[in-house]
Amino acid sequence: MISNYPRATALVLSALLLVGLIPASVLGDEGMFLPDTLTQLPLAKLKQRGLKIPLTEIYNPAGPSLKDAVVRVEFGGGYGTGEFVSAEGLVLTNHHVAFDGLVASSDATKDYGTMGYVAQSRGEELPLNGYKITMTIDLKDVTADVLAGVSDSTPPAERAASIQSKSSVLEAANTKAADGISARVMPMNEGLTYYLFVSQVLRDVRVVYAPPKNIGFFGGDPDNFEWPRHVGDFTFLRAYAAPDGKPADYSSSNVPYKPKKFLSLSMGGVSDNEFVMVMGYPGSTRRYRESYSVAYNQDLYIPFSVEMQQKQIEVLTIMGRANPALRVKLQSTIFGISNELKNNEGSILAMRRAGIVDQKRAQEAEFTKWVSENPERQKKYGEVLPSLAKAYEELQKWQPRDRVIQEMATISDIFEIAGFVSTFAASKEKPEAERNPQIALVAARARAALPELLATRNSTLEREMLTFLLRKAAELPANQKIEAIEKRFGNLKDEARIRAEEDLARAIVDSKNLSSAEAFSALFEKSSAQRREMKEPLIDFPAEIAGLWQSAHPGTCGDHDGFFRIVLFVLALRRFQQHCVLAGERRVAL
Repeated sequence: MISNYPRATALVLSALLLVGLIPASVLGDEGMFLPDTLTQLPLAKLKQRGLKIPLTEIYNPAGPSLKDAVVRVEFGGGYGTGEFVSAEGLVLTNHHVAFDGLVASSDATKDYGTMGYVAQSRGEELPLNGYKITMTIDLKDVTADVLAGVSDSTPPAERAASIQSKSSVLEAANTKAADGISARVMPMNEGLTYYLFVSQVLRDVRVVYAPPKNIGFFGGDPDNFEWPRHVGDFTFLRAYAAPDGKPADYSSSNVPYKPKKFLSLSMGGVSDNEFVMVMGYPGSTRRYRESYSVAYNQDLYIPFSVEMQQKQIEVLTIMGRANPALRVKLQSTIFGISNELKNNEGSILAMRRAGIVDQKRAQEAEFTKWVSENPERQKKYGEVLPSLAKAYEELQKWQPRDRVIQEMATISDIFEIAGFVSTFAASKEKPEAERNPQIALVAARARAALPELLATRNSTLEREMLTFLLRKAAELPANQKIEAIEKRFGNLKDEARIRAEEDLARAIVDSKNLSSAEAFSALFEKSSAQRREMKEPLIDFPAEIAGLWQSAHPGTCGDHDGFFRIVLFVLALRRFQQHCVLAGERRVAL
């Protein structure tokens, strides 16, 4: 599965699954582990299940191991797992991982996404622009170093600053830019532990063979995430490096990368009840979430995501019907959204079928009983579940209003930057000593990004999704109405309101100030008074929504600094991933 979320959990993980027609009674013997914790597992039981190789062949920090053969294939905002399968840099990965690159290299005359691709020689291997192969060189538990000097009583802001400072020191000490080696400290399990990941990134990646889509995605979305699945979901890539073995941008003089370790393919196949251990980059898991999170995701958050994704697919499909060239370019986007949609729909169904909420509540009842039996445990853990229950009660009180606001605030990169123009104008008018220096930094980066953002935006999708969200806002219960919307449309009914919503969406998305990067950038030069005189929906409406998004729950998003960090994150990753927590939605609910 493709992951499109640049989250802390989207890192090197080892998933251990004792599967293969296993009786339900032993399904507790499975889990997800970091590679350096394998020695803590019951080796005797692993051997009994069928493990035949020493653990050091799986993960060995002192020498080559399977860890060096398993890589992360990165593209755009997503990634997938791959593995070296030859001494000449050949990488086996999923068809859907390479699909974005195939589509990006296609046009109406050569549709590689649909027809596939085969290189008859190394000279014909197709470069994948923007793709990277990331190899984990080392990983280390640095929790003691990162959390030194902080405790449960440390104020949140002070704690965050301390963690960031110590993490930056560790990252700087382990980064070797000249060799393509980077280091990053990432929180595991919501900051329970911290790990230092040292990686090397290969930037020259090429397609060797990709099957046609009717093989690589046989069965389509109905078969996706199903078992059994009869599909040729594979692609062969090749990683290249400079002649000296160091990472390099694409060049005809580059040579196949020589991995420390590569996997050999067994022609013997597999048998029922065989031991299976999977190493890779699976993203994140919510299996340890509490019942409140499961119920929230099952009944509120994921169903809304399903509606959003269905609408996006509908709009993009219609766009491609009358334009063959556009259809070729949009198929990758539709493919990715459809993948997430099937996963979300299946997750809702699976959670309800298995009664996960009731299972979690039963576990929490046992936990509560265990806590109540000991005064020390009561003191330490007694408020854990009650506080979570209270947080979710508050969260759900303002759903789906807050979700509509969230989706509007993040509808596109352009919408987000437009919402920032007013903040920048207000900042310029403050005495210099009172200005937040981050505001000017955000503005500069936003303006620099405008040419690319405007060139790659999909205005039709923006307009249709904004119209869709305005309709969702109109359907909100009376106590959840959004002020910025109701003041515009509150007195209108039925078709009159629908037409007015469509007119606003059109005025924002098709604004003349979006005709060029220069025109949009000029808005940053306006004063607050000039901005108000313009009566420009492109500026006014996004600013109001951004303000609601920041202040939706006082005490969780904090002051404007959090918003500025978010915008910086947008410009770095090309897609807004809100980390200013809305009543704990991202940190608690997901």
